[in-house]
Amino acid sequence: MARNIARDGFACRTERFFGSRWYPPFIMLLIFLAHTMAWELPVLGVLVALVGLGAAVSHDLRFLLPPLLGGVCMISLAHTPYLPTESDYFFKAESLAVLLSLGALLLCFLVIFLIRNAKGTSPFSSLRLKWGFLGFFAAMALSGLGQENALKNLLYGVGVGASFLLIYLLFGLYHPKTKQNAEHFLYTLTCIGLLVLAELLVVYLTVVEYDGWIPLKESVLVGWGTWTHAGAMAAICIGAPFYFARGARRPLPYLFAGGAVTLALLLSASRAAWLYGLLVLAAALLLCCLGGKNRRALRITIAALILLAAVAVVLLLPKILAFLSVFIKLGVGDNGRFELWRKAIDAFLAAPVFGRGFFNSDVVLSFPPIMPYLYHNTPLQMLGAAGGVGLLLYGLHRAGTLRLAWKRRHSPLSLFLLLTPLALVLTSLTDEHIFHIYPAFYYAVALSLAEGRYEDGPVLEK
Repeated sequence: MARNIARDGFACRTERFFGSRWYPPFIMLLIFLAHTMAWELPVLGVLVALVGLGAAVSHDLRFLLPPLLGGVCMISLAHTPYLPTESDYFFKAESLAVLLSLGALLLCFLVIFLIRNAKGTSPFSSLRLKWGFLGFFAAMALSGLGQENALKNLLYGVGVGASFLLIYLLFGLYHPKTKQNAEHFLYTLTCIGLLVLAELLVVYLTVVEYDGWIPLKESVLVGWGTWTHAGAMAAICIGAPFYFARGARRPLPYLFAGGAVTLALLLSASRAAWLYGLLVLAAALLLCCLGGKNRRALRITIAALILLAAVAVVLLLPKILAFLSVFIKLGVGDNGRFELWRKAIDAFLAAPVFGRGFFNSDVVLSFPPIMPYLYHNTPLQMLGAAGGVGLLLYGLHRAGTLRLAWKRRHSPLSLFLLLTPLALVLTSLTDEHIFHIYPAFYYAVALSLAEGRYEDGPVLEK
């Protein structure tokens, strides 16, 4: 009896830790160490062990969220398969063996969690966006039907489509749509935004090249991507801290966190991320000013910051113009995207029903060869790769998300949750982020939680 009580007490304390405000920053610290010290595989082992512990004791998926969302940021410059290193570290036999073993363990742990909590799942009928996600999966799976490279098109389409669908189903069925869980997601995003800033600061101090004091954007590279990826990640996270600033008893730390994520957005040196991220930031600030118990203080603070920024622009205008000159030299036009978009239309005209597929374009991509050729615009990508059928199915999914936003327009928490998929959709209008697998985690989890009905009230402080 005493042993059972002790075991139950340990399980309760452990589950509380996974749901506490300390767990996400602890995971981000581990990921930061993995990134800066090139300790990816050892830290990945620790994260999988923590997921296993969470699967054994938890009744929701808060134990999984920080490793799932932040895990991609572990990849270091020393081991990246992308530029500038083009390392084969993750493709060596010993590394593959470790990755496959950890992947098998992770899958087993998730199966254990699913079995343990099978009786507490939400009804399938409660998933408002299920048909839209199923439609998007079908569009990806059918892309390029009857064209060349059929197997490659199928594998990639199913892989990307399933990553969205399965994460949505996992969190929709097994992660209750409670205020606590929704706030935990936004708090995790806040921590990830700070992680991105920390990694960018290290990059600026170590590998970024400068023309005088002006950084060259091509040298802003993190192991898990280029400046555009870092900028998109900052845009995805930028609204989250302002939700807490809106209603917390102590809003100042969250305002500083919001400023830090904004700094990460600027340091990304991605023009598209600046444009779309600042739009998301403006939406978050507007939500802060329209409601919440701190709205009066936030209105004064935001007005003062805008005035201070205007004064700074006037005083520092020569330096700002010098900083922007590097972008002017590179051109402020389409940067080759108009040609990509023309090729997307050509692909649609060649196969108007199911498209040419992801691997049948004449867009040149040198590395890595396992990735398809992408058109840097989501609707045109669906049109060229998946044809009219794919674009229609994607449009139905997008209509469902817009309908959800309209129905949740009176819920501040839901609106802040929806800023995450909004950022991904916007940044993918001129880039390809939505067709990478890891953004699907953010997108699907945020939409799943946004389906919940929440009362506006005090945010979680503990």
